[in-house]
This record gives sequence, C-alpha cells and structure tokens, in this order.
Amino acid sequence: MIDVGFGAQEIDVPLGTPMAGFAARSAGSTGTLDPTTARAVVLGGAAIIAVDVCALHEETCRSIREGVAGLVDSCIVTATHTHSGPCSARGRLGPDLPDLEEEIERASIAAVQHATRSARACTVDLRTAHGAGIAHDRRRGRAVDPPLSVLTARGPDGSVQGSIAHFACHPVVIDGSSTLLSGDYPAALRKELERSGGTTLFLTGCAGDINTGHSAESSYIPTGLHTRTPAEAQRIGRRLAGAARAVAPRPLDLSPPRVSTRDVVLALDIPEREGVTADRAAWSREHETANPARLALLDTWIQWADGVLAGPDGTRDVPSLPNWSGRVSVLHLGELIIIALPGEPFLETADRLETAIAETGLTGATLVLGYADGVPGYLPPRSAYRQGGYEVADAHRYYAMPGPFSPGGIERLEAEVLHALAGSIGAEN
Repeated sequence: MIDVGFGAQEIDVPLGTPMAGFAARSAGSTGTLDPTTARAVVLGGAAIIAVDVCALHEETCRSIREGVAGLVDSCIVTATHTHSGPCSARGRLGPDLPDLEEEIERASIAAVQHATRSARACTVDLRTAHGAGIAHDRRRGRAVDPPLSVLTARGPDGSVQGSIAHFACHPVVIDGSSTLLSGDYPAALRKELERSGGTTLFLTGCAGDINTGHSAESSYIPTGLHTRTPAEAQRIGRRLAGAARAVAPRPLDLSPPRVSTRDVVLALDIPEREGVTADRAAWSREHETANPARLALLDTWIQWADGVLAGPDGTRDVPSLPNWSGRVSVLHLGELIIIALPGEPFLETADRLETAIAETGLTGATLVLGYADGVPGYLPPRSAYRQGGYEVADAHRYYAMPGPFSPGGIERLEAEVLHALAGSIGAEN
C-alpha cells in the first residue's frame, strides 16, 4: 500500500475573462458549463496538479511548486489543455489577467493541502482500455488508438479514494463559437468516474497531433459547423468512462516514489527579419478586406510580428539564438512510472519512451504526460519538420514565442528522461 490523497479547488474566473484555444475567438467568457478547477493527487509525498486551462507559464508552475514545498517532497504542475478555459499563460495564447494567475496559484496550493490532509494508505489498480474510437492523428487524417489509463486508489475497506485518468487527445471537442468556460471532454470523463467515489484527476498525454477528427487549422475559425458542441464533449467523456469500466482492474505493486527532475535548455529557430517584415506587410494588406474571424487571427499575427521586430528590449533587433529553459520529471513508483514533459509533444514521443522503458525490462504502467511545468508551444519530432504544417510553422505566433523550437528538441527531452530513469533504477537497485 502507498499513501494517496486527492484534493480539488474551484478557481474563480470572472465573466468576460479572455479565453484561450482559438486564435479567431475574440469574445471573453459569458458563462460556465463546468467549474474551472485545480485538482491534486499526492502519491507518497509526490504531488501532481492538473489545472483546467489551456496552458500555464513555467514561472507560474514554479510559484506553485514553491507554495507547496513545505507540504510535499516534489510537485508537477500540468494544464489539462482545455480549449474552453481562461487565458492563463502570461500572454501566450491570448491576454490573461494577473489576478487570475494569483487565483490559480491559490487554488492549486489549496488542492495540495486538501490532498495531503486526506491521504491514507491505499492499494492502486490499473485499467487500460483500447478501442474507444475517439482519437485521430489530425496531421495524417487517420484514426489512432492511444490507451486510456485509469488508476484507482482504494482504502483498506475497498472504498474509492480517487482516481487518475490519462489519455492522449486534445480537449478541443467544443469549438470556438462557445464562450462558456468548460473542461471539455475531460470534465465529463471525470464526472462519470467520480460516480464510483472520490475525486478524479485528468492528465493529458502527448496529444500535440491528436484530436477527435478535425484539422489543426480549425483553430483559425470559431465554429466547427455545429458538430463540436458541449453535448458532443459529454458523449465522448461518457464513452471513455464506459470503455474503462469494461476492463478488469489489475493491481499494481507500488513503492514510495523516486523522483528525478532535470533542467533542460532548448533552442528556438528565429525567422529572418526580412521575412517577418514581408509577412507583416502581407497580413496588413489582407486585414483591409478580411472577415471578422480572419481579422482576429491576423491581429494576433501582426502583434506577434511587432513583438519579434521590436526585440526583447525595444531595440528592434531580432535575437539570434534565444533559448527556452524548462524541465522534465520522472516519478518511479515501482510498477508505475510517470513522465512529465513540457509543451505539446506528439504521440510518437510517448510511443518511443514506452518502447525504450519496456526494453529495460521494467514492467507495469508508464504514463507520459504533456503540458507539464510550462507550455511554450509544440515540440514535434524530427519527422514532423519535413511535413511542416500548423504545429511546425505557425503555432508559435499564437504562443507569442519568437520562433518555433529547433528540430531535435523533443529528442533531447526524451534522452534526459531516460537518463533520469536510469538513475532512478540504479538507486533502487
């Protein structure tokens, strides 16, 4: 058995708060479908937090970790990546409110406090479901079948203390025409699983190229032709919960967590000044005749170009080799390994890591999380750069980054994860 505790805290999001996830959505929130929450699980002294927002800045995650330092030994802070949540990433994915960032920090710390108070000795079992028919590789237009993993913690009497659901699929079922705050399909999945008791945490996997069947460029328009609705998000959440219930649970042999965190520095590819200047001029000309949805997108791109051309200190010099600093984490709990990656990794990354871990002879379950401890943009594998597309060529503008990540960035993170895991295995032996 291992001590496990869960906590949840609602986040107060004022009406009119800008929403993240659709560059063409210019209206603020007008109401609420699902409460915006911060949820936490504590596994033997290691905390994981999931916040119902599209992205969190790494400095916000750092502040939260510092706020819980006296409560737990380690902490990972993730965003569920719902595209119907408030802007919350310090200017990435839209303008956010400083007061909201403070509220997110407060709620996250409170959720960990509740989780530590409620922790008790539990057994943990795993359900792994396939065949839900939900996920699609949006870059290749084909169905894929990432596993849905549900970990359930049970007290000595068999009662459910809480659960962790993990799935690699963009929470972007609800389209940009909605201005109601929602956790998208993860909120519906959590609600269904909580019928068995306790609190459910949803951890989004490597979903950078995975959604429910539309193109990435759909983020440029506010509507999905009335097929991407709150009702559809509810249906998908219930379907995933049903798939999990249809699988027999398997007990896991867990041990106190060995946590390894490694700092990383990744290079960005900065576009040439002349190219940015030419693009800005073209966008300005198009701005004169564009429809309202296209106008919102062009405004975002023009603002990005102005920021890049001005440079970080207002000198109008584009920095030559800027870097992004972040971190990766590995939690090794016996038969359970949790890997936390920043940004938006592709499903291929999870597949490669799971294969590499299996080759070491470790058995059990491996959960590879994305959107952890900072979301600065997409981290495509090298193979994706040859294909190009939104994630490689365009998304960095909406993320307010000076350029996309250079090829090889995610492979660098994979190597750091495997080094960290090797150290954990060595310490265990």
